[in-house]
Amino acid sequence: MVNEMLVREGYAQVSTFPPDVKYQQRFLEAQRQEREANRGLWGACQAWLPTVSTRPVGQATTMPAQAGGCPQGCTTPPKGCVIKGNISSSGERIFHLPGGGSYNATVISPSAGERWFCTVQEALNNGWRKARN
Repeated sequence: MVNEMLVREGYAQVSTFPPDVKYQQRFLEAQRQEREANRGLWGACQAWLPTVSTRPVGQATTMPAQAGGCPQGCTTPPKGCVIKGNISSSGERIFHLPGGGSYNATVISPSAGERWFCTVQEALNNGWRKARN
């Protein structure tokens, strides 16, 4: 299977979409092995790696891509965690990536509930959406 080969060589992350879960455990095991060996994308810039689900579909527990990650969002970003989680005036949770149109103008106010994230998946897991600009 091409998708398994991509995971086994560290070029892809496992994504499972019910009802297509037949090979989920097989792919997760291949991903775990590549991640532990720091091959492919797992050996690349760790701050940008997505969060990887370690449980079967339907269970929400995740582990951060790096030891200093922000699984629930951080009020002070660990080194390399540069995703800004901003709350709009209407209360919408929006995250900004470096290079985005509003990234430099976005100021994070932890007291207002705004957060820093290390990965896009962390932000998504916490109910934030990607900025449109």
